[in-house]
Amino acid sequence: MPRSSQTPLDFSPFDDELSGKDGMGCHCSLCNDLKYAHGRHDYLLPYSAALHAALVAGTHVHVSWGEWTEKLRSNAPSRTGRGYQSAGSFMASGTGIGMTPGGITGSTYRKENGR
Repeated sequence: MPRSSQTPLDFSPFDDELSGKDGMGCHCSLCNDLKYAHGRHDYLLPYSAALHAALVAGTHVHVSWGEWTEKLRSNAPSRTGRGYQSAGSFMASGTGIGMTPGGITGSTYRKENGR
């Protein structure tokens, strides 16, 4: 039965797969895309639909926190020259989030340079 565009996607049958044995969630590219879009307040339906389709089809491959951080470590500057030092720096610069002067909100910059 095809889903209408008004029917919400039900992820509850996949809770165990998405949370993983460590309870830290999944860090595959589909899950990371959805988290990134959510953090950027983008339109989430295409990302949610892609993840749900992979879960229903059985093609979703759970990536644990440990596997993801090991992937980041393997891309360390000494091995690739990219400049990523940690998961935090990867999230700050590697995914296009960017940083403002004085922190994420720029509040330190505004406080010190108030006009």
